Amino acid sequence: MFNNQKEAQIPIILVNHRGEKIGLSTKQEAHEKGLLHLAFSVFIRHEKTGKILLQQRASGKYHAPDLWANACCGHPGLISEDVLESAKLRLEEELGIRASLKIKGQFTYFHQFKPNLFEHEYDFVLEGIIGHQDILFNSQEVQAFKWMDQQEVLQDLLQHPERYAPWFFMAINTYIA
Repeated sequence: MFNNQKEAQIPIILVNHRGEKIGLSTKQEAHEKGLLHLAFSVFIRHEKTGKILLQQRASGKYHAPDLWANACCGHPGLISEDVLESAKLRLEEELGIRASLKIKGQFTYFHQFKPNLFEHEYDFVLEGIIGHQDILFNSQEVQAFKWMDQQEVLQDLLQHPERYAPWFFMAINTYIA
């Protein structure tokens, strides 16, 4: 499932349905057993155009490869248990973007990709607003990116849901609420 054992052993914060920490697991165990864990989904909005940055996930991702999603996603726990701090680091690692982030909301979701591969996340939705910045994406994580109007994203998501990661519908609806 994982391309390397180092990634498989990354610590993941297990939570209850209120988002309160109840323990730790590894990334591999949490995703193989469908354990509820802490996550974040970052949306980046351009300060002048109002457009939202979307990324197309790299082909080598262990789940949802080649699908479109919000700017970046991840799990607190490797370097910091703080959601905002972890998200800032992940955003810079995946896209080369530095931004202040704020929490817009959270949601819980469960999705089975295949036998023994699940997402079960208590997911914080975060927003960053940026001006002109070069997007320097990490090709191990991202294969493409684009800026889209919010209405254009929603329309495309309704017409072509198969193009998007399974969490994206809930994430963007939490973001715009």
